[in-house]
Amino acid sequence: MFSHTLLRWLDQLGAALVCRAMAFVVRDSKGRGLVPDRRKVERIVIVKLCCLGDALLMGPALRAIRCAYPHAEITVLTTARTSGVFPRLACVERVLELPLSLGPFEILRCLGNSAPKRPDLFYCFEPWYPAATLIACLTGARCKVGFVCPRAPYNRSLFDLVVAYEEDKHVVEAYLALAEAGIGRRWLDKQLQLSITAQEEQTADRFFQEHLIERPVVGLFPGSSPRWRQKRWPSDRFALLADRLVCELGLGVLILTGKGQERVSSEVFGQMRQRAVVVPGQFSFGELAAIIKRCSLLVLADSSPMHIAASVGTPVVALFGPVNPTLYRPYLTSGMFRIVRRELPCSPCVAFGKALPCPIDFECIRSIEVDEVFDAVRSLLASSRGGQSVARCT
Repeated sequence: MFSHTLLRWLDQLGAALVCRAMAFVVRDSKGRGLVPDRRKVERIVIVKLCCLGDALLMGPALRAIRCAYPHAEITVLTTARTSGVFPRLACVERVLELPLSLGPFEILRCLGNSAPKRPDLFYCFEPWYPAATLIACLTGARCKVGFVCPRAPYNRSLFDLVVAYEEDKHVVEAYLALAEAGIGRRWLDKQLQLSITAQEEQTADRFFQEHLIERPVVGLFPGSSPRWRQKRWPSDRFALLADRLVCELGLGVLILTGKGQERVSSEVFGQMRQRAVVVPGQFSFGELAAIIKRCSLLVLADSSPMHIAASVGTPVVALFGPVNPTLYRPYLTSGMFRIVRRELPCSPCVAFGKALPCPIDFECIRSIEVDEVFDAVRSLLASSRGGQSVARCT
């Protein structure tokens, strides 16, 4: 694990050094800053390397690009973890998987083996990953569109059209602004969407039937990405919350499991006193989305299932700690979600994708009380159910 992390760090460092060198020698070219002629755009390449939740938030931007260039061939360069998401968001012709470790030599090898012909238009949806910028330059695209931010100042010299990545704008709107830069017009449809197959819907129905799950049911997702364990709310509090949802509100509870996160779900289930159903991590992405779609509400810390819920129209109670909810809140109408967070002088502490060392053990997320989350659930359910009375345990 350590050697793999070191390799990735060295690869990123190498890509960053190459990008800085290229930015130093590049000269302004004729046509820089001009939106391409739509009639002449035949090939579009989009790069998005990380992460699953961010990929889900690209839906409106991808639809805008497809609508503006209906006859162009769109190729998405991404990683194995997110490759299955893009065909569910918009009509794309090709999805090519790149390895997670992306240094200059690895990029050249991958592009030499599988890259499409020289693209007319290239979109880089990574604000600060130098590997993504290097890919944009090596494809030789006629027009390159990308973000500029403090972590990647060289992008201003290497892209033809640049959009400032702002920390006070939701990621959906930032991605849409990038898409609009390359099409030269506004796109008003900002709703998240996610296609689910009929077979995946049937699998979810069968799971509910086999476990005698009756609605209304609340889904709990206690996990997080392995890279962001500091976002997690403690398992014992999820268990206390689940018991109260069953006992005081008469709800069913599903404990959702992410890939490789069975231990976290088991911890929650093992500390509960009331009945709950654990959804195992073996379900595919689409099947999990279908299960979330059938929940009356989803409770979780900031993670990719939050954006799955927003994409399928499931209300969300989201717990935020080190990450700014302005950037990553559930992209739903205001009546469809609640944010629970602890206001501390040091939070949010994640800026431009980088978390600062925490001297107080991420108290921002760990200090959120069960009562606060329970009240948020009750409030959101009452607004969606018209204030119906609830059952109580004796």
